[in-house]
Amino acid sequence: MPRPSLLTLAALGTLLTGCDLVSVVDPPSDERSADPVAVARIIWTFDTAYRGGAVTMAEDVAVHHLVFDTTAFYGDDACRDFYAAYTMQAGRIVPADFLIQTGTCCGETLGVDHLDQAFTLRIDQHLLTITAGTDVYRYRSAYREPVSARSWVDQPWRLHTSDDEELRALEAADVPSLRLGADRTYAITWNCTDEGTSCSAFTGLWGLGEQGALQLYGQGGRTSGGGAAAAATVAKLHQATRLRTEGQELVLVDEVDAITHRFRHP
Repeated sequence: MPRPSLLTLAALGTLLTGCDLVSVVDPPSDERSADPVAVARIIWTFDTAYRGGAVTMAEDVAVHHLVFDTTAFYGDDACRDFYAAYTMQAGRIVPADFLIQTGTCCGETLGVDHLDQAFTLRIDQHLLTITAGTDVYRYRSAYREPVSARSWVDQPWRLHTSDDEELRALEAADVPSLRLGADRTYAITWNCTDEGTSCSAFTGLWGLGEQGALQLYGQGGRTSGGGAAAAATVAKLHQATRLRTEGQELVLVDEVDAITHRFRHP
């Protein structure tokens, strides 16, 4: 999912074309220090890196996500998923037990060297700055303002229809539910009732991206009891990466398979 850069070009020196780097006069330094708790559960997307007197733009590398929790951070790019617990020491984040799961790479990636060492956080409106040694990395936030006032937050939503044939075939009384929390988490559940013989639950984070686009960042899921086949069908909802509102509906968008799933308030 390509993201437009928010970098102010007035701070740059000579701008090159294509995937080349940009020489820089001086990286921005007007941010204030940030505690990881203040940026927890926010989806951050890489924007710009100042490394060795040059700048790497978001357009030069595969999309790179980063999410902080109160005791750990995690993320992904086109090559890998990564996770690390951390502690705070002298105002710096010190990672531990850095774990990387590598898959098939697709294109140039940012890498994670700046996260596998002690670093500091600074924040300025929708930009998060990580300083690791002499290198500076800037990320854009998906959503930082309070969201509890939005009418569709903390409300139950039920699947109404889907472009996926197997999801459409689910009985009306047994369709998945969706809830977007004011804490920027979301949950997709199916058959998780006292009467249900099986239960599937998928969780993640949601946030607001550029131009008002809502994005989803899946974290994981669990299934208990029987009904593995039906649970696999419901798991397709967890592949959605975008969310939009259309009238009285919430629409999940699976950009990979180019399909949508529509939810309505009961």
